[in-house]
Amino acid sequence: MSNSAAKVTLQIDGMDCSSCALTITKKLQKKGLENVTVNFATGEAQFSLPQDQKIGTIITDINSLGYRVVEENIKENFWNKYGTLANKLIFCTVFTIPLMLHMLIPHPILMNPEFQLLLTIPVMIVGIIHFGKSAYKSVLTLAPNMDVLIAIGSSSAFIYSLAGYVLYKNTHLVHNYLFFETAASIITLVLLGNYIEHKSVKKTTTAIKDLTDLKPLKSKKVTVVNGLENISEIKTEDIRINDVILINTGDKIPVDGIITEGTGFADESSLTGESLPVQKLINSTVTSGTILIDGSVKIKALAVGENTTLAKIIDLVKNAQHAKPSIQKLGDKISNIFVPAVLVIALATFFLNYFILDKSVQISVMNSIAVLVI
Repeated sequence: MSNSAAKVTLQIDGMDCSSCALTITKKLQKKGLENVTVNFATGEAQFSLPQDQKIGTIITDINSLGYRVVEENIKENFWNKYGTLANKLIFCTVFTIPLMLHMLIPHPILMNPEFQLLLTIPVMIVGIIHFGKSAYKSVLTLAPNMDVLIAIGSSSAFIYSLAGYVLYKNTHLVHNYLFFETAASIITLVLLGNYIEHKSVKKTTTAIKDLTDLKPLKSKKVTVVNGLENISEIKTEDIRINDVILINTGDKIPVDGIITEGTGFADESSLTGESLPVQKLINSTVTSGTILIDGSVKIKALAVGENTTLAKIIDLVKNAQHAKPSIQKLGDKISNIFVPAVLVIALATFFLNYFILDKSVQISVMNSIAVLVI
């Protein structure tokens, strides 16, 4: 690897399992990138980008897999804005509940095949968009993910029911072939599982966000021009070493530095756990991410950007989340063959039931679908 390779971190939306992370990892490694780590829990991908590679090409490749690289300047379309996981879950639940009710309430409308078909179609559309695209892209990269199982399971139940409806819609046998509620419930319940998982994962990333929020977006820089002191507001990221920054009561300290003028008390509990304010005098050091709760001081920047104490702590937390213990590495190896293995078992289940145990097509198909889903 070239010494000029830059470390890049991308935020990726749409990863639901370790198989998804593995799919992206393989894609990036095929592009010749090194030090690739993809964490579906945090939704981040880290890698070393050589100078001869363009980040735009890498983003396009990841998006082509059915995932989405989150960019700050991206213009959200209708689906990105209103098609969140929670909204998809609510939408599908509205249509799935009436389908499930026919097993408890044998009302003629709930038992009507056309009514069940109309309720299932919207759920299937959401399922195809949410699971189908990712499943298709993962198969193309020869790294099928969990969405493949969901897509095949729900589609099989829907197609089987649709075929039964078309062939027997005018007979009393039609209800023996209708499993529309199975197709819809598969999609809805998996969406529920994904939603619960995403809520749980979001809590694990709260620490990083809380640490990041400790750094102010803007700071007050002090300059002297023709003997006159001038104070201007600049972005914190534009602060350079030896710049003089004015910190007033209530301000967050943006960089590591030393006090050159003034006194005050700083709240350092966010970094040190010390509950009592710490007095700061001239030549006292201050740390990024702490708060001046009383007084007014001027500090000279000694460490800025990625070299500040706060930035290093954030980097350590991120590295800890990306580091994989032995059990997770084993899980990644298993996930690499898990989906193909389940597909083979489901196919074997159908042949075993239909050709050896002489079960009906209906029972054979339902048993194979059960293997896919469970």
